[in-house]
Amino acid sequence: MAVLQGGDFAAVPQLGFEEWRAVVRSIVGRYNPEGIDPKAFVGRVRVRSPLGFCADLWDHNAHRIERTQRDVRLDDVEFYHAVFQVVGSSTIRPSLWILGMSR
Repeated sequence: MAVLQGGDFAAVPQLGFEEWRAVVRSIVGRYNPEGIDPKAFVGRVRVRSPLGFCADLWDHNAHRIERTQRDVRLDDVEFYHAVFQVVGSSTIRPSLWILGMSR
């Protein structure tokens, strides 16, 4: 798996669909790129530990990333995330409500 610890994000190798999913799964659980042909998918993942916190940076060309209730059940681990939107927009759909974020 190609994950860069710290360093320059531009130096992080590009990953294909299955490799990106495997790297992300090893860090935070099951997340699935959607809305893109797996053959056209390109992504990167960088992990850092600033001040003792685990921070991971994802980059990809997928239209959206999904994590279903089934994914959470299969992982059998509770993770809590703080999302810092750098560019673009996001929609987070926990349970019955939708939260829109943009920058």
